[in-house]
Amino acid sequence: MKLTAVLKNSFIAYYIEEDEKLEEERTGLFNFNSLSQMLGDEGLAIHYRDGYLVIASYDVEDKEQISEMAETTLKAAGAFNGCQRIGISKPKDDLGDIGRAVSECLYANEYAYTQDKKGVSFDDIGVYQILFSTHK
Repeated sequence: MKLTAVLKNSFIAYYIEEDEKLEEERTGLFNFNSLSQMLGDEGLAIHYRDGYLVIASYDVEDKEQISEMAETTLKAAGAFNGCQRIGISKPKDDLGDIGRAVSECLYANEYAYTQDKKGVSFDDIGVYQILFSTHK
């Protein structure tokens, strides 16, 4: 599958990892298959490492709207239900930035883990952006 044939130019990446420590806070079930169906042909949801890598793409240019639309889709699939750690990239408007978006959501997820937070956007990690971007 050629990603450029599937994804729109505007997209955002998420890394969702189940956290057993948060299991008692569960308010619903995350449904990976449901998420894949909701994204349809304009997104990608795959098992990656110990979680799920999600790339949601849209035909809109407003980056705030991209974030809101993706979050709505993820919530409908049961993400953000209190038992996952979620790392969120900055919205991107060039498919050439897909590697960067994946790295950002992974770094944000790692930061969420170290700070014991449930969900963190790459924009919100401040100076740690520099530290994570040099960490391989």
